[in-house]
Amino acid sequence: MKRILLGFFLALSVYLFFSPPCEGGLPRSALEFEKRYRVEGSTPEGAAKLFFDAVFAYMDRNTRAEGTKMLTLAMNEKPGWDRRHTMKIFTDRMKSGKTAHIFKSYARGATPENGYAMDVNDYELVIERTNPDHPKGLQVYLRSGGADYPRVIYLRQINGLWFVTDPSTVKVEVRPPKQ
Repeated sequence: MKRILLGFFLALSVYLFFSPPCEGGLPRSALEFEKRYRVEGSTPEGAAKLFFDAVFAYMDRNTRAEGTKMLTLAMNEKPGWDRRHTMKIFTDRMKSGKTAHIFKSYARGATPENGYAMDVNDYELVIERTNPDHPKGLQVYLRSGGADYPRVIYLRQINGLWFVTDPSTVKVEVRPPKQ
């Protein structure tokens, strides 16, 4: 059994070492996402951006299964989180084309006037401020181009990586697109 495990980890190490570097843009797989998370998840800003990358992967029906795995990692959740009653509105809004603009509104320059136009492979989040003193964790205030006030996500650091522990306000409605 030890030889099998040793062989598995050796093969995985060789694969990770020789696999091509992660490209910018939306991760194509949960494995690529995990590799990027080990680096970019070491800052709250990087973890927040990767959380939204996972949201955009989940929103695409073709990558939803991988997006689910990505969100599981980004939120430090157990598999099956997406079937919990408390996550229903979040998952429903990610699945619906009618509410995709809510999540796109967090990209710099995405506004109701331009139909929340943004490129999921090349976007920036606008972080207005952070508050490290909240009991729920680090508060990160994100600017939405469709809301009057910033929306808050909470993050916690675990073993050197940051994870989104409460994304509940990112799913709140914003002004509808005008186009």
